[in-house]
Amino acid sequence: MKKKLLIALLITFLLGSSAYCEGLKQPTGMDLLRWIRTDRVLDNDKGSYEDIYDRGSFSGRISMVFTCGENHFFSTPDRMTTSQVIATIRQYLSDHPERLDMDANLLIVESLMKAYPLSKEGALKSIAGIKTRAGVH
Repeated sequence: MKKKLLIALLITFLLGSSAYCEGLKQPTGMDLLRWIRTDRVLDNDKGSYEDIYDRGSFSGRISMVFTCGENHFFSTPDRMTTSQVIATIRQYLSDHPERLDMDANLLIVESLMKAYPLSKEGALKSIAGIKTRAGVH
């Protein structure tokens, strides 16, 4: 039962967070790689307005997925920096090029779940918190 609830919550989270914009394609792993490269270009004080827009899209997406998923799907160390999160995602995409056509949000969650798995205790706390907020006993 708990496993089914977690799967249902994960699907709901991913579908809800993937509601990009009607008529536009869903960002994929390829988009994440492009955004990561753009991040490096801008760190060297080079790049265009499109690069700045891409960096904002990338940062916003990671922030949204990280904030929603932390302590629900993965548990990162305290004081983890944005650079460390990006490095984790970059490494996962590099190790799994066959998944680059998948949804960007899913890949962010997958990369963080693989690198920082949620403990059993953390998962049970997350389920208990969700049930409490939903009024389920």
